Amino acid sequence: MSANPEAFEFLRKSAYGHVQRHGKEMRALRQHCQGVLDAWLRDEGGGSSVSSSEANALVESVTSWVVQNYHKPKRKVLRRREERAAQAVVATIFLDDAAEAGMKPSVRNAARLAGRSKSTMARHLRLQGIAPIRDKRINALPTRVKRLVHILDISFPIDGAWLVRLDHCIAKLWDDADALPEAIPRSTKSERRKKLPELLAAVTAAGIGFNILVNSDVIAVRRGRRFHGVKDAAAWMEEEERVNGFKLLRSSETDRRRKRFWDDPWVVDVLAVLLAGNWRTFSNVDQVEPWLRLLRPLIDPRPLIAVIQIAISRAMQGDFVLDLQSLCAGVTDGEVRKAGYRLASVMETVRLYAERGWEPVDYFDDADHVLKFMTYLATTAPKSYAKLMYFRNVILPKVAADYADDPNPIYAALRRCNALSDEERVGTWKAPNAGELAAFLPPKG
Repeated sequence: MSANPEAFEFLRKSAYGHVQRHGKEMRALRQHCQGVLDAWLRDEGGGSSVSSSEANALVESVTSWVVQNYHKPKRKVLRRREERAAQAVVATIFLDDAAEAGMKPSVRNAARLAGRSKSTMARHLRLQGIAPIRDKRINALPTRVKRLVHILDISFPIDGAWLVRLDHCIAKLWDDADALPEAIPRSTKSERRKKLPELLAAVTAAGIGFNILVNSDVIAVRRGRRFHGVKDAAAWMEEEERVNGFKLLRSSETDRRRKRFWDDPWVVDVLAVLLAGNWRTFSNVDQVEPWLRLLRPLIDPRPLIAVIQIAISRAMQGDFVLDLQSLCAGVTDGEVRKAGYRLASVMETVRLYAERGWEPVDYFDDADHVLKFMTYLATTAPKSYAKLMYFRNVILPKVAADYADDPNPIYAALRRCNALSDEERVGTWKAPNAGELAAFLPPKG
């Protein structure tokens, strides 16, 4: 350290600025430091009593140290949201690259190959379902708690905060249903209501990224961060219930493997879109999300969901499509704006198809022509593709024939199909077996 800290600090900062602008050429840096120090001694540092020899030594020491130790800060690369989302999607490739290079397929090595930080790579891999330490903690949990974690993971895959009704969570956890069965004994219901908060507390204590609070019959779920105290959480819960309402839980992947025909998530989404085809307004974002899952306008749809939420809450024109188009005009992010316009256009087109009142099978084909979900499912979810083909070729024509004389045959048939889920659950409707569905699988190659 120099005998004159004030002069040293001034010269150091000036040298940093020179290197950032002109690089580390020593002669140029020395000349810069000499000129800057001379000017400083004539003006601000006139009373610093720095001798000529001390000034020369200071110039040499600062120049030498900066050249050897100072590194120009890297300018943060500006990336679009979709680029960041795409990086998260391809994170698993770097694990494979590490293994092929003879390295351990770890987060550290994947991050090194990708040029990312370990925390960023770990977060991206977690979004793809790869989190070894977290998985180890989950596997150590009791069976019921483990199943609850799987339900929360698939329902809330990204960081955020949501509200869930207590009884809905009980129904999903114990009966894989959206509502408590009417036949459930009162004692069983009471016992489960007492047990669920204990299970949720175990999820929070496991240290796997969930922070959960229970207030009466409302559950607050936060992923990624913790609530800031009970008082703040209670205020947030009140506001969240007023603005966004409650979320529905989805079944875990384990449950899906033994799902009934009508509980296939893609069948559920397609049927929801067909039923909502001629709706002009929506009451919550959950009703629009099936459209997003089928259309896939963005890798990360969160910014578009925020716009959708505003369009629903304002409902200025009594027409969701018009409200969404109006809001998109003011969106600064070009990709989000384009995705919003695309969603509005698709919904308007499907609405026109629905209002024409053609045959239900034709309506299915028209919706698929716009959303192209069957082409997507043929490669990503062939079993769901087979179920939808069976629905289109077998179930829908048969049901449509029963409602051919209805004033609105499309929606009469679709409402009837929607009711078949309950009939399958109680055993009065029989789903096709694996052999029957095999005939509807997409062609190979």
